[in-house]
Amino acid sequence: QAAAYGLYLSTTVSSGTTTNVYGIYIDGTVTGIATNRYGIYQADPLAVNVFKGAVRFDGSTSGSTAIQAAAVAGGPFTWTLPVTAGAAGNVLRTNGAGVLSWVTAGGAPGGSTKQLQFNNLGVFGGIAGSVYNSAAGAGTFSTGLILSQTVDSSYYSKGYSLTSLITETGGLPTVGVDITATSTTTGVGNMSGLVVTTSRSNKSDGSLRGITSTVSSAGTNSDVVYGLDAVVSTAVSGTGYAGSYALSGRVTVSGTQAAAYGLYLSTTVSSGTTTNVYGIYIDGTVTGIATNRYGVYQADPLAVNFFAGQVQFGTAGFGLSIKEGSNAKQGLAVLVGGTVTVATTAVTANSRIYISGNVDGGAPGWVRVSAKVAGTSFTLTSSSVADTSSIAWLIVEAV
Repeated sequence: QAAAYGLYLSTTVSSGTTTNVYGIYIDGTVTGIATNRYGIYQADPLAVNVFKGAVRFDGSTSGSTAIQAAAVAGGPFTWTLPVTAGAAGNVLRTNGAGVLSWVTAGGAPGGSTKQLQFNNLGVFGGIAGSVYNSAAGAGTFSTGLILSQTVDSSYYSKGYSLTSLITETGGLPTVGVDITATSTTTGVGNMSGLVVTTSRSNKSDGSLRGITSTVSSAGTNSDVVYGLDAVVSTAVSGTGYAGSYALSGRVTVSGTQAAAYGLYLSTTVSSGTTTNVYGIYIDGTVTGIATNRYGVYQADPLAVNFFAGQVQFGTAGFGLSIKEGSNAKQGLAVLVGGTVTVATTAVTANSRIYISGNVDGGAPGWVRVSAKVAGTSFTLTSSSVADTSSIAWLIVEAV
């Protein structure tokens, strides 16, 4: 059959004026003791009680509150209420499937005052030790910060994971990003203030940079402008550190490419007047004990240090020092019977050999390079067969 009704009521007002129209009106008055009092009791747990229109709740003395569905209701769906009354300040939250639960209101921050916030399972949580001081206009991160961004390069735009924009008007030191890494334990692991990893898996005409520093200064100032300023301070005790580096760079190349640079510097003065232009300026001050002091140290014995310009020594009393020994570029040779063959693999077909007397011996004559075998030796010969002088020699390569 189409339907079964336990009770079916239909109230129709066809004309006239009726103040209140009731489908069912229940007036219950209890003057004795009633453990439970029900206006309507529905005992079927699977039954759906349907109300078309609003459901109104009247106050015990006055006023009313009503709930109703939208004029064009979605669904059908059911909201399932939580099993507890919740705590003060809680609000109802749905899981998207109609199940409601009590949660702390979204506007309430987590943690303690000034702590930075994060999404802690749908509610605000505070990051311990990571705070922002609104009065100072600065924040402190005590935890790691990982930034990740995917950029569609087909638009030829720039993608920034971290951008720091600062306008300084008070004349005080200004820092875009300040990173402090502190370790109080003893260990053998590496510790880095900033690690930059840049990779590209496809071919491109663009440059690939780990760190790009662009510094612009306009106006008059008496201070220095730095593209990169690295300060290292170490307090050594016991056996100390293996080394202290203000700047450490490593380049590993596999495959074919035009050039690989450990450090590439380009200085351009486009206008104005600059008294001194430095590609690299090294200022080293040692107040303690240093066994060896190097301005620039090249550890690759096969590397060629190329200077397109001049090499100048600007302080009197200092100059060029060349290591002597087996297969060296400089040394001493003693004539025997007016001649000597100097064995050195450092001599090449393009070698220019300069000689000068070191200590006279026998009957000195004038000395010349009489023979040269590339990769093996060269021969010095005196005009006097009785010449036993000590001769200083220096090999310089022609480019």
